[in-house]
Amino acid sequence: MAEFWQGSPMGPPVQISFKPGTTRWQLGILNNARLNSGAGPQWYDGATLSKDSWHTIAFRSVKSFP
Repeated sequence: MAEFWQGSPMGPPVQISFKPGTTRWQLGILNNARLNSGAGPQWYDGATLSKDSWHTIAFRSVKSFP
């Protein structure tokens, strides 16, 4: 999975990455309020993944418009 963005502070609204130095994944949420304040994404920890096996991660994103 690859996404390309212009760089900090911009970023995808929803992103999945691994916590550095671990096998735990994390979900990052970036909304306009956090972007405008310079706070960056809010991170939520996921489960620990075992090495050498496939894992399915599903999440649902619902957009809301004012």
